[in-house]
Amino acid sequence: MTYRAHRMLVTAVVSGTVLLGACSGTPAREDTHASLDRYYRYAGEPIERFSYLGPLNGWDVLDGEHLVVYTSVNDGYLLTVELPCRDLQFKQAIALSSTGSSVTRGADFVTVGPDRCRISEIRKVDYGQLKRDLRAEHH
Repeated sequence: MTYRAHRMLVTAVVSGTVLLGACSGTPAREDTHASLDRYYRYAGEPIERFSYLGPLNGWDVLDGEHLVVYTSVNDGYLLTVELPCRDLQFKQAIALSSTGSSVTRGADFVTVGPDRCRISEIRKVDYGQLKRDLRAEHH
């Protein structure tokens, strides 16, 4: 990580917003709808918030209104944002706001360039199981 990138990350964390680079721990994406459907199969019911106490491990954009953010190696959250969230699929960096130590539906945002896209739905994804199932499919 360059000094400038590190300084930006530290500044974002201090201000309550985490700046995330284009990184992802997910397998290579299928077409958008197949990928979104796969995540929904591993997602629970909608929740109001999730605890956030440290830096995120990455993110993966599924389409113009859905992305998954990873809080650990095995934990991810499927977020739905209100439209318009222009160019979500094409940005190399996003910012995720948090209130206190939580990301809350309706109160927090995904920032993409100049757009602040309110989070309208949060679903916890059993990302550990999804990865195990994908490995089993490929063996």
